[in-house]
Amino acid sequence: MMVLTKLLLAHFIGDFLLQPNSWVKEKEKLKMGSIRFYLHILIHGVLVFLLLWNLTPWLLAIFIMVSHGTVDFIKLYAQKEDNKSSWFLIDQLLHIVTIVLVWFLVFKPQLNFAGWYENSTFWVYAAAILFITIVSGILMREVMSKWSKSLNGCFIRFSLWRFKGIKRQEANRVYSNRNIAEFWGSCSGGATGALCCIIHEYTMSITGKGFRYSWR
Repeated sequence: MMVLTKLLLAHFIGDFLLQPNSWVKEKEKLKMGSIRFYLHILIHGVLVFLLLWNLTPWLLAIFIMVSHGTVDFIKLYAQKEDNKSSWFLIDQLLHIVTIVLVWFLVFKPQLNFAGWYENSTFWVYAAAILFITIVSGILMREVMSKWSKSLNGCFIRFSLWRFKGIKRQEANRVYSNRNIAEFWGSCSGGATGALCCIIHEYTMSITGKGFRYSWR
């Protein structure tokens, strides 16, 4: 089980920590023509060697690299703008299932399900994984739902202000105290209004456009 744990850890490091957003965008744009696609696959193979700290299971690393590249290839050509979230979940599920299958085929472990059932550590890990992956997500969604609705409202108000003819040179300037106070009053709360203003001013300073998408 320790080997499987390290293989899963290598996957998470390679897919989330060592894959910048710029790589993801380049792969989505160039598909198989992106050098980042092949570099990403190579990183997963190197991580397998580093975490296992053993060059003997070279066949395992190759299997992981080929399977990972195959899943990513399918995702790149199958996903569309309107189903990226779904394909992200499918992609991760396929990666994890593939890793478990490769581990099982290479090491042929003797699985003792009865022993797992009696092992308290197994239940601690199961509860922790369930909380981290599902329960915490639901809790955050409920806690942030009010803020999300307020930010959506702020986005709509900003869009209306810009649609009514705010010139770019006016939009790029720092809001006066009167403008900020006016905007705070238009939102559901002072803190939410302040956050909206800060985010909008920050995006203005970088892109000159402000909010482009509402948060959902």
